[in-house]
Amino acid sequence: MRVRRHLEKGEKGQPDITALRHVMRFGIVSLLPMAFLAMLLTGSLDRQTTASAVEEAKHATREAARTAVVPNLPEGLLTGDPAAIAAMDRTVRERVLNERVVRVKIWSPAGTILYSDEPRLIGNKFALDPDDLKTLRTGEVTTDLSDPKRPEDRFERGFGQLLEVYLRIYAPSRQALLLEECIRYETVTERSRRLLLGLLPGMLGGLVLLELGLLPLAWQLAQRVRDAQRERQRLVQRAVDASDAERRRIAADLHDSTVQELAAVSYSLAATGRQLGSAGHAIAAEALEEAARTTRLSVRQLRTLLVEIYPPDFHLDGLAPALRDLLATVSERGLRTELNMPPALQVDQEAERLIYRAAQEALRNVLAHAQATRVEVSVDVVGSTAVLVVRDDGQGLPPGWDGSYEPTRHFGLRLLRDLADEAGGRLDVSSEKGQGTTLRLQVPTR
Repeated sequence: MRVRRHLEKGEKGQPDITALRHVMRFGIVSLLPMAFLAMLLTGSLDRQTTASAVEEAKHATREAARTAVVPNLPEGLLTGDPAAIAAMDRTVRERVLNERVVRVKIWSPAGTILYSDEPRLIGNKFALDPDDLKTLRTGEVTTDLSDPKRPEDRFERGFGQLLEVYLRIYAPSRQALLLEECIRYETVTERSRRLLLGLLPGMLGGLVLLELGLLPLAWQLAQRVRDAQRERQRLVQRAVDASDAERRRIAADLHDSTVQELAAVSYSLAATGRQLGSAGHAIAAEALEEAARTTRLSVRQLRTLLVEIYPPDFHLDGLAPALRDLLATVSERGLRTELNMPPALQVDQEAERLIYRAAQEALRNVLAHAQATRVEVSVDVVGSTAVLVVRDDGQGLPPGWDGSYEPTRHFGLRLLRDLADEAGGRLDVSSEKGQGTTLRLQVPTR
């Protein structure tokens, strides 16, 4: 059978294309969560590198305040002294402003701009944000993004997006002031991008190594599944072989002993009946003739049973005669039968055996459970697939039906399903209470 050939092929050590295909499918499918994980990690790294770049901007502002602004902060700045403002302007332009830092402001706690490299802002008063007041109160360095709509930011519109860093500083009189540095945001994002590009190769390399590490595990799992499948196939084949051997033994015993003996008894009863009839013993002769007819009927029934127990040689007899013999056993039980099968139907022997076995199991279930009056068997070939349909008009499957593939504890159908699966086919059973049962087998054929 095809099951056995499949096992022999696997045992010869040929490449297991199915396992390789499953591993490749696993590798392709696993790329999706890997890509999703890469996106999550990239987003997380982007946030972390941006935060790191912002921290670096805070550190640069603290250094500028410590080394340039605070040591050169004149006391007259608090009173608006032009000389103090000019001195502060020289310091800022020489030591603070550059391509990165484009604006510097020094605020009083009341919101007055005491100094800015933009002279038009000096002396203007604006409301400080809560975060700015918090910086003045706690000394915590805070940041914000510039907003051209705010009056104090109107002169920064030509610089694009700016990162505003706020830092508390002290005048010589120990007056707390607010230092604001406006940094080009593109320089922050550029640093963030450089950090991200430095980290990405390691992260992506780690994900690639993880993927490569999973593939051997997937291969081992596929091999284990394959070995389990082969073991299951061996068990199925062993069950089929054992069933065939037992059927042959029973069929041989019945044919060589019981059938032959009953045939001999029927001949003997018929001959004795004729002798008694010639001798004038009509009643006894009639009784013996009836016994002979009953015995011959039993012989025919046993021969029919032999056909059920041990299938015919399909290569010699063909599938149609074998199915007719099966339906004959059903007809003898009082059911109307019908066989629909094209005269020139050509299927390979393995498909014939599986079709016969499925029809045999279906008809056995009809007789045992269906309480039907009619059963129809149809066989046809659609493309490269042989299709068997067995339909009855009985009461449907018994209460063991659980809505899935088969009734619970139904070994015959489970075995047929396994055989159909191994042959690359499919077995379906559908039933509705009071509306009969339909068995449909599809099996590839050459």
